[in-house]
Amino acid sequence: MMELFFFVVAALALLHFWYESILAPSLRWQVRHELFKLRDEVRSMKIDTGVAFENHHYQSLQHSLNGVIANLYRIDLAMLLGLVKRVHSDEKFKKEMEKRGEVPDDCKLPRAREIAKDGTKLIRAAVSINTGGWSFYIVPIVIAVACYQTTKKVVQFIFSLTESEIEKAVKSPIPTGVVR
Repeated sequence: MMELFFFVVAALALLHFWYESILAPSLRWQVRHELFKLRDEVRSMKIDTGVAFENHHYQSLQHSLNGVIANLYRIDLAMLLGLVKRVHSDEKFKKEMEKRGEVPDDCKLPRAREIAKDGTKLIRAAVSINTGGWSFYIVPIVIAVACYQTTKKVVQFIFSLTESEIEKAVKSPIPTGVVR
């Protein structure tokens, strides 16, 4: 049994290594590239539209994209939970975040609003990528809990059966001489 445990842990470690050192950096690079494209588009829009793209909208999008690009590898589930905790505990911070969240929505340029939405989608992708290494450990636990819940229900069901119903279920009678 100990050997099986060792092989399972070794396999999980190899999967984790492969994900964190090969797959996640490639996926993160793609997200980073998409963020750069969005930032370049924001800059081009400012040049092309001039005053129509108000400075505070331009600055907001520019700073948001730069912040995400600079911290892409750090955006994960733990960070999100920390932000949620801070929003619930710090009213001033919460109001600041709500105020900043409204900036892209009141922009007159539809493409600028779309860029903000696209940036949000890329942040979701970054969270999935950066949290993906946990899945090798969490998914087996979830499966085990689900199996336990199913097994628990089946055991409770078996307990409610009569002797003849159990015999029919297993399709073999209980051997004679077995203490009942």
